[in-house]
Amino acid sequence: MNGLSNKEVENRLKEHGLNELVSKKSKTKLEIFIDIMKDPIILIMLAAFVLSIITNLEEQHFGEAYVILGLIILNCVISFVQELKTLSQLESLLEMNEDMVTVIRDGIESEIKAKYLVIDDIVRLKIGAIARADLVVLESNDLQVDEAFLTGESDLVAKTIDSVVYSNSSIQNGTAYAKVTAIGMNTEIGKIAKQVTDVEEVKSQLEIKILIITKLLMKVAIFMAALIFGLTLLNGQELNEAFSFATSILIATVPEGLATVLTIVLTFMATKIARNKALVKKVSLLETLGEVSYVCSDKTGTITENKMTVVEKQFFETLDHQEQLLHLIIDDQSPTTKAIFEHINKVHSRTHIDFESGFQVVDSMPFNSKVKYSAHVLNFAGQNYLFAVGAPDILVDETLIEPYFTNYGGQGLRPILVAFKQLSDDLAVDQAITNLKPFCLFGIQDPPKQSAIATINEFGQAGITPIMITGDNKVTATSIARQAGIIKSDSDIVLSHDELVALSDQELLDIVMDVKVYARAKPEDKVRIVKALQTKEQIVAMMGDGTNDSIALRQANIGIAMGINGTDISKEAADLILLDDNYSTIDVGIQAGRLIFINIRKFVRQMLTSNTAHTSTILFALLLDIVSDKHLILPLTPVLILWINIVSDAIPCLALGLDDPEGDLMKTPPIDPNASILPRPMIFEILLRGMTIGLLVLIGFSYAYEQSSSVEFARSIGFIILSFGQLIHIFDARASKTIYSRNPFSNKWIIITVLLSAFLNLCLVYTPIAPTFGLMPVEINYLLIAIGISSIPTFVYSFIKKLTIK
Repeated sequence: MNGLSNKEVENRLKEHGLNELVSKKSKTKLEIFIDIMKDPIILIMLAAFVLSIITNLEEQHFGEAYVILGLIILNCVISFVQELKTLSQLESLLEMNEDMVTVIRDGIESEIKAKYLVIDDIVRLKIGAIARADLVVLESNDLQVDEAFLTGESDLVAKTIDSVVYSNSSIQNGTAYAKVTAIGMNTEIGKIAKQVTDVEEVKSQLEIKILIITKLLMKVAIFMAALIFGLTLLNGQELNEAFSFATSILIATVPEGLATVLTIVLTFMATKIARNKALVKKVSLLETLGEVSYVCSDKTGTITENKMTVVEKQFFETLDHQEQLLHLIIDDQSPTTKAIFEHINKVHSRTHIDFESGFQVVDSMPFNSKVKYSAHVLNFAGQNYLFAVGAPDILVDETLIEPYFTNYGGQGLRPILVAFKQLSDDLAVDQAITNLKPFCLFGIQDPPKQSAIATINEFGQAGITPIMITGDNKVTATSIARQAGIIKSDSDIVLSHDELVALSDQELLDIVMDVKVYARAKPEDKVRIVKALQTKEQIVAMMGDGTNDSIALRQANIGIAMGINGTDISKEAADLILLDDNYSTIDVGIQAGRLIFINIRKFVRQMLTSNTAHTSTILFALLLDIVSDKHLILPLTPVLILWINIVSDAIPCLALGLDDPEGDLMKTPPIDPNASILPRPMIFEILLRGMTIGLLVLIGFSYAYEQSSSVEFARSIGFIILSFGQLIHIFDARASKTIYSRNPFSNKWIIITVLLSAFLNLCLVYTPIAPTFGLMPVEINYLLIAIGISSIPTFVYSFIKKLTIK
């Protein structure tokens, strides 16, 4: 027990490294920045920047290029800072605490940080400590540990000499000295951690959908720029003018504020649900929460209260000193046996029981999660008796206790049986567990939480199917599932582990949509269940808190870990962490996910309508030039388009992205994972309204120019029609039907941002900076006429749409 010398410790540290779990390597700041720069919108803006430089190279007027560059930098900085902020939050949440462990080195006991443990270190274990390496027990004084993180079982496991204590086990009873046999990634949880980190991460559905849109816009922008560039050259324009047109089209086609608005909106929603105790690790996964159609969870402590109480007791045999017997073989080391222990003490106080009545403990086998029972050999008057405590269906033929067993299960009680037999041979405990007779059956109540029942009911209205995966027997699991509202009809199926294993993959697929409860489930069952549901095109959320849950959490579309009782590995594998370990908190995330999708669709519609208006204005101007043989004058310069994209588009779209729902989101089905952000009817609306606004801008610009021969005056009229047309259209974009179906004042932030944008637009026209942007002040009557014209597409098309909606 002298332990290692300090010199030996130094050598082992050099050879094996620190005792740490190495998670998947985080991206460096450079890698994050490169990923941001790969965004198609950023690439298009860079192309516009280069074209602007080329166009203005001769005159050395680079103001427009500087504006574009500034916008690129703004987009990148916001995205970069947010990414770093998210990573920082995760690291602070998931980092392993600097636990201290007691070791013996050079014959002296001392406290060291767990990460400095090395192979062959001698560690002292005591109640409350957590094993931070895999250990083999050298000396044990009634050592009992909790391995629920690994096995999923809450009952304690006794450890004797030569037993293995796994890293992350918590010491619940006794003391021991043990030798380190494995550290870091070579421990059992390290091996699981490696499997988790080896699972390849895939892009979220939202990332895929946004990428599809941005790639499409990039192709459209490049095509339109090339087309306009060619047409202007064929129309006899100078090369610089052709480049200017191409730059305008690039800027007009791409919603420059999309990435920024999306990042800010997702961050805001992630922060909002974090205040409600749900931490999402990757903001783009918020939308996936809105698609969830199945929620798989444990029973104890998740759906139930985890407050166990004995409410039924039935003796099958009358034995002398039977209460003393129960006191000898029942301990308070697990939630179930503690409930029985407390019940016995209420009936017969332990302090008043004579333990010198002749009983002597000959041998014991502590509870083992694999066999699901504990056992003791007692000697009385020269005769040995074996008593076992555990699951009835494991210890005896169920027919011996069937009426009570079924009745207990039907009430949702967890049955715990004490069985016994007289021993005629000198057998080891584990060899004698056969042909037992029932002695006493306890019915333990762990009722469903009212909050969980309410959430499960809400899931039903929201088209979400809750699934219970529990270690309890079928009868008890079925009863609890009925009480909680998980099982609602006779067609709902309950499968045990053995029945699940007996099914082929195809047989499981045939019934998986009807299975509501998995009883006596093993950790490996969870991954198979998730995969089967995903094969049926379901979006699955899996809850878990143990290391053994980690692979299933990573396999699920949304892995949900417990923030309080969850292990480090389960938190790392998960996508959503419940900071209060509350089943009901999932509801917060799902509502946020559904709202995110709806609001993203709103502001994408608004932005693309605006960009269609910009693009069509320039395209119509070019076509008019071609057919009329007039010298082409751009109604909008690139810098004006950028102004409109930011001031009249991005700022109000932020408020649109944070809009409240129109109704109860939990009374609608989950979002279809195949649903596009831009369905065909919406694309038609975007093109129709955008092109109409663009046509009105060109008409207003052309008329004003003909009347005044002033480009500045004409552009001012065109600018007012376009900018205010977008601001008015935003009230239609926030309504699922038409502008007439929703109170325009129900979102104060939209009112504030629209008024702010309108004020800034007017400042551009009526302040001394107007000439810088090629504008000039216009008389109030022209301003009002231009605003009136800008409202025509929104109000007329909305009225037509209202008449056609059934």
